[in-house]
Amino acid sequence: MKPLRCAFEVVLRLPDSLLIEDTGTGGCPTVTNDAEALVKHLLHGGVLRPGMRLLYYDSEGKKDEILFDANGFKGFKILRDNEAKSEPDVVAERPLH
Repeated sequence: MKPLRCAFEVVLRLPDSLLIEDTGTGGCPTVTNDAEALVKHLLHGGVLRPGMRLLYYDSEGKKDEILFDANGFKGFKILRDNEAKSEPDVVAERPLH
């Protein structure tokens, strides 16, 4: 398994989705650039399961979706403005990592 190199925080975890935020600085890859390792890390840790949605705020603050299955990263889904605004946005009570 490729080592996780990006920095992120869990913003919200619901039964069917996980929302994270890229918190990295110039010293580490972005969530977008480390998506393959991120998905493996979250699946292996039990934080993410196949069938859930993985939404994220990228390093520029834009919300998009990472697509995955039980085998790992599959791609990205660019959310239109109205989709991004309708997704959960509240802060979780405690981080999950």
